[in-house]
Amino acid sequence: MKKLKTLVTSVVVLVMLMGMAATANAWTLFLPIQGFHKNVERALLREKYEEPQEAKEYWAKAAELGEELLESNAERTSYLIGTARAYYGLGEYEKSIGLYEKIIEIKKGQKVEDIAADYPWVYVYLGLANAKLGNNVDAVKYWKQVPQKIGPVYNSIQEQIGVLEGKQTAAVQ
Repeated sequence: MKKLKTLVTSVVVLVMLMGMAATANAWTLFLPIQGFHKNVERALLREKYEEPQEAKEYWAKAAELGEELLESNAERTSYLIGTARAYYGLGEYEKSIGLYEKIIEIKKGQKVEDIAADYPWVYVYLGLANAKLGNNVDAVKYWKQVPQKIGPVYNSIQEQIGVLEGKQTAAVQ
């Protein structure tokens, strides 16, 4: 009887320890995700209120946490989009472009029919990052895929396409 009681106690303790370890593991996974999303939100707000230095600080934290999250789940769209946007906010346009293009590759592999319709901001930022690097042909290529449904930004993009195509025509002549 005593052996049975000891065995039951040992099992209960073991289950409790396993539960605590699982909870701790869940928290270590949850905290970077929560911090990542909060830093992206804070950076966007700082940009909105024209506080560029504070925005860059949040973008840097978001990029760091985003890279950490991508190590464990390299194809998670929300991590890719947030990390790509963080690099754009930091002025690291080539890294931003690489991550946005990876999203397109992944979605093509998942047989998403109209990636631009489902993820229009990927194409907006691909155009912006390429334009910042002076890659006007690529900027226009991505912006031409942006659907009108994104609202007023669409009109600005169309204007920029006209400007860039005007520059391209002038350069050819």
